[in-house]
Amino acid sequence: MLFLLSLKCIDATDWWFYGLIRLMQRTEFRVALAVLVGFISVLLAAPSVIAWLRAKKIGDLAQSNHRDLDELTQEKTGTPTMGGILIVGALMLSVLLFADLREGLVHFAMATTLFLALLGGFDDWLKLTAGKREGSRDGLRMWEKLLFQVGLSVLMGIFLHRHFESGATALVGLEGGIPQPTALVMNVPFFRTWIPGSSILSESVILLPQIAFVFLAIMMVAGTSNAVNLTDGMDGLAPGLTVVVTIAMMLPCWIAGQVDLSQELLLPYVQGAEELLVPLGGLLGATLGFLWFNVNPARVFMGDTGALAIGGLLGFVALAIRQELLFVLIAGVFFLNMASVILQVGSFRLRKGRRIFRCAPVHHHFRLGGWSEVQVVTRFWIVGVVLATVALVTLRIR
Repeated sequence: MLFLLSLKCIDATDWWFYGLIRLMQRTEFRVALAVLVGFISVLLAAPSVIAWLRAKKIGDLAQSNHRDLDELTQEKTGTPTMGGILIVGALMLSVLLFADLREGLVHFAMATTLFLALLGGFDDWLKLTAGKREGSRDGLRMWEKLLFQVGLSVLMGIFLHRHFESGATALVGLEGGIPQPTALVMNVPFFRTWIPGSSILSESVILLPQIAFVFLAIMMVAGTSNAVNLTDGMDGLAPGLTVVVTIAMMLPCWIAGQVDLSQELLLPYVQGAEELLVPLGGLLGATLGFLWFNVNPARVFMGDTGALAIGGLLGFVALAIRQELLFVLIAGVFFLNMASVILQVGSFRLRKGRRIFRCAPVHHHFRLGGWSEVQVVTRFWIVGVVLATVALVTLRIR
């Protein structure tokens, strides 16, 4: 809203705050404001929200299917959960204030975030209230939750594909006189999408049909949403990794929105991608604010409310800027946790009860192996930084 208001005042050169109006036209300035507003909003709102959650007895039961793990986490029982409403609320405030609300990609990103936040919130609420009434805290069944996630992913995939195909994104490449929509290119690390020194697409690129694009959307939005949710099992683990991944995703997001720079680095160009930096900035600030209260010993947990929304937004951005494979490396720790659960379940079923890990997700494996919770979280953060650094280096190697 403030950005759109500044556009209406751009001709008011005699106003004393005209310099601020001009600054609002700069994306990097609005991103910085989104980070600050997201961070400060959570810091100010968290004490009241945490107190309200405690009063409503919306607390975690700290129960799992592993007796040894339950013994290690008993002190967490009663810690308020559903703290993800702080992250989502601060993120939405930042976007409403500083994003260009005319941009379709921003609409898609916020719709994805809100839908998954509501889904996660409903699941959290069922776990807590149904447990009191019926002795069960299962919440939504896995297939029910996955059905909604996949349904959303399919819709986002179709909308994005049509958005790119319809000319809402610039058609830059020309080959044989036929426009090539660069936003529909499958970008693979180490391989170029442009012929150096020209605006022609490389012969090796793959233009994605709608069915392939929808499949990628499912992998990115639903997959990342579940990956972050599975990682949210220790104080500060998921929020800390979210900070690392969000910062790392800002660079390819900025490159994707620049015609000249994207061609120079031989990457796909996506019109409007630069505006997605504002939601990423809001997410960064809000998550940093939440981490203030979530570090060990945590005063609040984000729950599915925050984890599903964070994963969905990050996965959507990766899909929108055409950097799915790069994102898998940047967010490698999230996907490692999800892979460990899949392997554990597969091994248990196919090998007659034999397990690969002491407990899955894999961060619990290390906890049961003797690492303290702080050691596990810190070392996973370090691995996340290393993976993000390696991924960003590949942007220059074609």
